[in-house]
Amino acid sequence: MVSGHRTYLRVGGLWLLLAAVAHLAGHWLTFIDQRLLDPAMQPAVDELVSSPPGVELWTLFNQFSLAFGLFLLLAGTASTIASRKTVPVREARHWAGFAGTFWVLAFAVFLLEPLAPLLLISGTAALLHVAAFVTAPYGGPSGFDPAWKKATENST
Repeated sequence: MVSGHRTYLRVGGLWLLLAAVAHLAGHWLTFIDQRLLDPAMQPAVDELVSSPPGVELWTLFNQFSLAFGLFLLLAGTASTIASRKTVPVREARHWAGFAGTFWVLAFAVFLLEPLAPLLLISGTAALLHVAAFVTAPYGGPSGFDPAWKKATENST
């Protein structure tokens, strides 16, 4: 049976992987296939890319979009790996604390310019990673769960 903190980490990692796939699909449609998700925006984009500075700006949007999609893939993969039972409790807790802090800060920054997809991705990731951190046992200075150590000492 998977413990609570590992479940939160796994669900958080899978959530980020799902968000990455959705983001990269939207990136493909927008920048590669040149079909916007909102057809009403097409005239504005055509006007933007009609000038050399607009082309540079569109290329910059493309690069940032791709970087964000790849970051979501990396963060999701790292959380999914940290949720495995072979990862010591202490390391899983540290990753959950780091990722939870990052996603809470990202959520706070995204509140400045609220866009529903960014708030949904970062808010859900923040909740899941903070829950993983809070529910993970401390593990002591050696990185092992004291309850696990006590149980193994009594079994001999």
